[in-house]
Amino acid sequence: MLNSAFDHLLYAFNADRAIAGREFEKRRNKLLYFFAGRGCSCAEELTDQVFDRAAEKLAAGVAIQNLDAYLFGVADFVELEHRKKAGSQPRPLDKVELGDLPCENPEQIANERAVLARERQRERCMKRCWRRLPEGARKKLVAYFSEEGRVRIENRKRLAQELEVSLDALRVEIHRLRAVLEKCVRACWARRKIGL
Repeated sequence: MLNSAFDHLLYAFNADRAIAGREFEKRRNKLLYFFAGRGCSCAEELTDQVFDRAAEKLAAGVAIQNLDAYLFGVADFVELEHRKKAGSQPRPLDKVELGDLPCENPEQIANERAVLARERQRERCMKRCWRRLPEGARKKLVAYFSEEGRVRIENRKRLAQELEVSLDALRVEIHRLRAVLEKCVRACWARRKIGL
């Protein structure tokens, strides 16, 4: 469930919140660079305004086809508004100091991309192996691991009663199903790592 306008923005980047956070940071760095390159002394404040406006549109239900293009379109307007308020002109590029621009670490970017690629490969392996499990096994796993705390315990007892097995027998069966799933994911991951 999306609780805030910012949640809508993150979801537009990616449904996985961790990946969305990294995507947000990439866009944030690009916008900071954009504003700093145009001689805006308050690049962080202007970047926040861009994200706020985009988040409000998404929360209002507006469909944005190309989020990156939209963000930079909004950035142009935000910069224009800022200049009108301040009555200032952009600094010429030869007057912008290198220290004014946010710096990107190529090694960090390469590491982030590698981590993201591994996460995507693992996710694809998990989906493939999940689909290979019989539907009944998938339903058992979902029912067994859903909810939290006391509700989870009650759900497990109810599941054991529905299947007409003891709770211990259910635990053993779930353990075996997880082992099958994990073995499949490890094999898939090993094949992908060596390029099969």
